[in-house]
Amino acid sequence: MAVETISPIQDRQPAALLGEDLAKCKPSEKIDMVTTDLHSVFLGIHGGKLCLSCIKSGDDIKLQLERINITDLSKNKEEDKRFTFIRSEKGPTTSFESAACPGWFLCTALEADRPVSLTNTPEEALTVTKFYFQEDH
Repeated sequence: MAVETISPIQDRQPAALLGEDLAKCKPSEKIDMVTTDLHSVFLGIHGGKLCLSCIKSGDDIKLQLERINITDLSKNKEEDKRFTFIRSEKGPTTSFESAACPGWFLCTALEADRPVSLTNTPEEALTVTKFYFQEDH
């Protein structure tokens, strides 16, 4: 399982990550991504030691960071589904839909340096669900 590191491009809607202590994450935080199949990925920060997950609690859908190593996740385990995001690329942009909570997408606000959260209304004018990334080589 190869870990790819990507960075949000700063002059185009930078994304800050929030969650477990998402507020402590920097807007320029490098994102670790493990591709699990053609369109599915795990996303983490801090060298892949904290991973984004999407959970349903009652009627609420929440995005959070969990202390788990990204390389310990398995695409074959049902319990790891909460860490899986479906990556859709359209031109130069990428969107991420939760595999555990279909119809919910990673998003941020139009203003720079806003936290990442989830939305089930991806076409809303004030919500950004399409991200620009660059790979670190």
